Amino acid sequence: MEKSPESVSTEKQMEEFERERLDLLTGIETAELASKVYEILGAELGCRLAEPNLILLISGMKGHTDIPWVKLDKERIEKLEQVNAQLENLGLRIYYPETLEEESEITSLSIVNFKGIERKSRMTKIPCVPPYESILGDEPKEWLKKLTNSLKEAQEAGKIPKEVNVEILAEGIIFGYPDQAILDYEKCRREGKIDDDLLDADILSSAPETTEYKGAVPEFCYYPEHKDDHEIIEYITKAREILGSFYQTDWFKELSQGQEFQKSRQESMQVEREGLLKMGFNIEDTDKG
Repeated sequence: MEKSPESVSTEKQMEEFERERLDLLTGIETAELASKVYEILGAELGCRLAEPNLILLISGMKGHTDIPWVKLDKERIEKLEQVNAQLENLGLRIYYPETLEEESEITSLSIVNFKGIERKSRMTKIPCVPPYESILGDEPKEWLKKLTNSLKEAQEAGKIPKEVNVEILAEGIIFGYPDQAILDYEKCRREGKIDDDLLDADILSSAPETTEYKGAVPEFCYYPEHKDDHEIIEYITKAREILGSFYQTDWFKELSQGQEFQKSRQESMQVEREGLLKMGFNIEDTDKG
């Protein structure tokens, strides 16, 4: 049965709506959203929004990332409970330890972008990835379990080789990395040496600010023979554009010159040093690297 012109037109409009809904934000648009998030978080945690990994998450390139070296206590946890209600209106959520072993601890947070998860879930060509429905408010942690189970079922059905670690595939998907990079990393973990065999995406060379505002590293890696992979090229190009543009926005330039922001960044760096010392790292060596 042929479709009427009206139904074809409606389908095209829906497809266009979905495409626009899941489009990546530009660097300028990312800064606009980051400014709203900063107001909600305040300077202590909001100063971390200058870090490349968080910028790319807010843009929608990543569905999930970490915020390492955060000092938490009961009061800060209560504040996170309050800010999450506001962040979810912007399509974001922070995950944090609900209980602490000590009165104050240095730990890591994780943050998700609902549209970022959905975008990758619909773009990936890795077999049997269930679509994530950000509009329906799917719980990201539950979806990750569903994703992992679906990949295991695909493996049992012979759609994914038995030797593949599907948990690594699931992690790469929720981090938003290109398919080929995910597959290459998983294979190299089994068969090779990551540092010797794979090329680094080198996203951080896009802007000098990325060396100042470090945080979790947004890079991924892939085999040299896949350097011309379309999705890898597109991802690197877009990520560099977003970072370069973000750091040049009036909002970020003004923010980065503010005393409150600078003080919070210095305090954040001190927390990182405390965390590294507690783990037994030589601070002088890490500063050199």
